[in-house]
Amino acid sequence: MKASFTTFITGLYDLKHYINGLDFESEILSSSMPCRKKTTCKINIMAFKIHWNTSYIRKRRFNYNSIIVSLYGYLEQYIENLISSTASLINEVVPSYKQLSSQIQDHHLRLSLDLIKKADHSRFRGKFTPENIIDNLNCCLNGSSSYHLNCEAFAQHTANFKIEVINENLKFLGIDNACNRLLSKPIFKDYLKRIYPERDPSTIKIEDALSCLQDLAERRNQVAHGVLPDELLSNDILLSYIEFFEAFGHGLYEVCYEYILPYIVTFQAVPLGKPTGVFLKDRVICIFIDQAKIKVGDEIIARSSDGTSFYFGAIEEIQLEDNSLAEIDIQTRAEVGLRLPFKNKSTYDYFLPKKPVLDINT
Repeated sequence: MKASFTTFITGLYDLKHYINGLDFESEILSSSMPCRKKTTCKINIMAFKIHWNTSYIRKRRFNYNSIIVSLYGYLEQYIENLISSTASLINEVVPSYKQLSSQIQDHHLRLSLDLIKKADHSRFRGKFTPENIIDNLNCCLNGSSSYHLNCEAFAQHTANFKIEVINENLKFLGIDNACNRLLSKPIFKDYLKRIYPERDPSTIKIEDALSCLQDLAERRNQVAHGVLPDELLSNDILLSYIEFFEAFGHGLYEVCYEYILPYIVTFQAVPLGKPTGVFLKDRVICIFIDQAKIKVGDEIIARSSDGTSFYFGAIEEIQLEDNSLAEIDIQTRAEVGLRLPFKNKSTYDYFLPKKPVLDINT
């Protein structure tokens, strides 16, 4: 799951590097030549400059098409991988198929049958066969102790990824209104504050906040069908699109990951109870721990009192008897202080995952 996000961000970085290179090339070729002597280097540069000037419009259109197709390709691959890896993580955390939500079970059956028809498509060839899909369905429906979801089935889509399509696909896994949810994620709210400094992020309509997503899907269609757009986006605007998708990709990852937390709490975490106190701008909790070995960097999950919100982060500092320690091995019940990266409340319930959360599915 984390690997999908990392690959996406790497692709965006490469694309940003390419666009910056185009600007650098343009700047060099539009400048006057400092060298007065006639050398092979100067002759080649002058020839390239003539070539560049005579084909500037065609070259700009080609670069624009390449960037739009690449940007959408990175986005599509990321969302597909994020959906299938979210399904895979649910599969790993929940011990039996019958303990999955009825929504996941119902969609899994229908979508798996759809996937069988597409197993021979070039994009799926070599990943699985109709027999693999059917075997997985059988082990799910027969109550096998070791079940395997057809995770790629949840990522199927017949239209370009826009708000409605992304929401529909993630709803198959039980994540309602995923795009709406990501608007409230801190990293995306920070992005909105930069783009709309005079507006409260909570007042910005989803169509405005995610306009780059909608526009990219339209422009990708135009390029794919050879349609000339009304205008080619400048490199500066294309770079602003990449900035948007960095925040969008991070926010969507957090939405999917937070959806997994209740499953981890239920099936793969040790309950620690409520803290005895919350201090230092709500970043430090004091809580009793019994028979547990914890260290700085271990993950902690917090659940709100009404059970609807979950928070997750790595322990930044541990204190025991006024000593700051990197690791503790508690054999008898003791009160410890934990500094965490999110705001805490005395009404929250805290949980210690039995295995590192970020290592469950990379």
